[in-house]
Amino acid sequence: MNTWVNRLLLLGTFLIFACNGPFLTMIGWPYDSASASFVTKLHPAVYVFFLAAGLGLVGGDLRYWQFAKRPVFLAFLAAAVLTVLRAVQIAASGITGGELSAAIVTFLLPAFIIIAYQGATALTIERVSIGLRVFFVMTSLMGLTERLLGFRFIPSFLDFENRNELRASALFGHPLNAAVMTAMIIVYLVTARRRQQSIAMRLPEIILHTTAMFCFGGRSALVFTPVVLLFSGIIVRQRRGLAKVTGLQRFLPLAILLVGVIFVMLPIPFVEQTLERFANDHNSAETRSGAINMLGVISPQEMMWGIDANRRQIIQEFFESPAGIELAWIAIALSYGAVIAIPMFLTTVAMFITIAMRQDRSALFMAMLFLVVTAGSLSLGSKSLLLACAFVMMMTLSTPYAVPPSNRGISRRRRETEAVQTSANPTPRAGDDIDDDSIPEFLR
Repeated sequence: MNTWVNRLLLLGTFLIFACNGPFLTMIGWPYDSASASFVTKLHPAVYVFFLAAGLGLVGGDLRYWQFAKRPVFLAFLAAAVLTVLRAVQIAASGITGGELSAAIVTFLLPAFIIIAYQGATALTIERVSIGLRVFFVMTSLMGLTERLLGFRFIPSFLDFENRNELRASALFGHPLNAAVMTAMIIVYLVTARRRQQSIAMRLPEIILHTTAMFCFGGRSALVFTPVVLLFSGIIVRQRRGLAKVTGLQRFLPLAILLVGVIFVMLPIPFVEQTLERFANDHNSAETRSGAINMLGVISPQEMMWGIDANRRQIIQEFFESPAGIELAWIAIALSYGAVIAIPMFLTTVAMFITIAMRQDRSALFMAMLFLVVTAGSLSLGSKSLLLACAFVMMMTLSTPYAVPPSNRGISRRRRETEAVQTSANPTPRAGDDIDDDSIPEFLR
């Protein structure tokens, strides 16, 4: 049974990274269509990971149940289920804005993923880790190509809204999603403890992804990635049995910051366009300010239980933010109510911490970056795979790596043991026979 679970893990992981919403729409899967069947509004990975988690719990080993019974996971699962039940209640009212499918994909799917990955074998983890690094290399190369050609291979919301912006979206189908996920892989490559491959071998990937960040144009990711990396260079804790954090890793954050400064200084068109967004953000800052101001025009009861889709749309248009509420947790509060948003936020943070504490140090820094960057955009406030992707990256890429004992250490310990044994039982030599009567009394 566990063999089938691991096969489903590989399939589901491929789907959540390679088949984003715009890509599904492009190939004919009505993922974002309001008039489509509810079955197609759910991402295909939902079905795959639901089956994988179910098989693991019913016929797998105890690892699935041991984690499923942990209080933190039960709290996260309960918050996700409550979000889904609240969405069902909203749908029953007849005025819906896709809350049910969004709740399942954004929050319930990650719960399925966490359980299913408890039975992942070392081979599956290794395959997914290698696949993710290849995927992100392809994403960064695709982002650079899109920016240079001025053409997006997968249509994003920028094309649907006829906005004349050249930001790349690559395999994620959304510039901000591509930016935060690429930032996470950079943080992993810089902060993860050394494995069989030396830290220096990661440098080409780091440089490629850093360059691609300017193509995606995510300002929050560009700002907070070096901050988290600098923090990782300061907070270093060596752990017995695990690979050490090398001196090169402590220097890498400064090196990446230097590379960023060089990019800023050079006359590179797509870098200049990204920097221009800091000065002229096309009312992006106003929409985030508007999201906060929305809280002032609703009643306490509406804040507690949320408001319907029609009223949300009117408020969004009033604050000139028709595309969405650009602060994730405010969007969740206005959609499902604060009674749902607050537990969901707290349990999500707790779940990140729980996973990070079980993994390599890189998982904690990836979690920090994700939580900070996604809080400042729509991200989790809509139907999003970001949380699912983040959990997969932390549970696979950041798997702890135990340092195998070196032959030098074994040889040293063997020599020390032999020396102790030899000193305790000295080898007799000729002429060592001494008459006890010849030994003075005080020396006996």
